[in-house]
Amino acid sequence: MFKKFKNIINRERHHHCGSCEFRKSHKIIPPCADELISINDAPEQKRVIVAANSDIKTMEMGLYPGSIISLTHNNPQERNIIVKIHDQRYVIPREIAKNIMVKSQ
Repeated sequence: MFKKFKNIINRERHHHCGSCEFRKSHKIIPPCADELISINDAPEQKRVIVAANSDIKTMEMGLYPGSIISLTHNNPQERNIIVKIHDQRYVIPREIAKNIMVKSQ
């Protein structure tokens, strides 16, 4: 299964436009990072598309680039975020979630 996600990462790799800054730690660099936000900053009950994710464990959950997720619970005072992927709900710590970049659907 890990090999499948590694192939997705390599296939999706491309460069950004140069007019925006993007963290070097991400494995996938989207065409323009101006419209991207981390899951930490995304509003609750909003469907978003994953644009970049450098964490293998969350990619195995289904948070790979191109997947559509819903934010079920995103309270800034709490340590975790709850996301919904298809019919499954997952708890993601904020430390990991800050590195997962999403864009509006």
